[in-house]
Amino acid sequence: MVAPGDIHANRKTTCNFRCLLMGFRALQNAVEQFVEKNIRGLSFRSGLIEDQGTLGRFLKVHRLMEEDEPDLGRDDIAFSFLHELAVRHGTANIPLPRNGNEDFAIRRTKRFLDKHYAERVSLHELARFMRLSAYHLNRTFRRKIGMPPHEYQVQVRILKAKGFLRLGRSISETASLVGFVDQSHFTRHFKRFVGVTPGRFLR
Repeated sequence: MVAPGDIHANRKTTCNFRCLLMGFRALQNAVEQFVEKNIRGLSFRSGLIEDQGTLGRFLKVHRLMEEDEPDLGRDDIAFSFLHELAVRHGTANIPLPRNGNEDFAIRRTKRFLDKHYAERVSLHELARFMRLSAYHLNRTFRRKIGMPPHEYQVQVRILKAKGFLRLGRSISETASLVGFVDQSHFTRHFKRFVGVTPGRFLR
């Protein structure tokens, strides 16, 4: 992975690569919103980035952008990656995010996701509704609930799906009712949370 702004050339005749182009000002804005403070002199150390954690998160961001994953999931991974990139590989002293009394906003967020579990909602839309920055909401929700908003929404979907399956709804119908884009997507998450596939659960 090449540091932002580095001039580089690829001299290999054949290779596979992934590229993410982002305006530097947009990157700085994202990090400043995350920590809720202006950052002066943000730049990056020159040279290849070979940190496995950063590389792994970059690949996850890029792959999620290729798939039709829920917006909340994409936002969470992308924001975490940009913050990690600036903290680990930037030259500026990035302050720790400030925390306040966000209990009311978190309760409202949970109620909203409980009610609108089948809807596709982005983190920015959710944050606007709660009158917090997207970064602040995501970070605080994760700290207080133990998981980011998109994981909580998936968990609620699976709980609702178990109820629909017990009522005799088909697997494909249940997947649609609880907001998954297709049956395979539903099956993957159902098995991750429940430990068995929906078909096995029915049996």
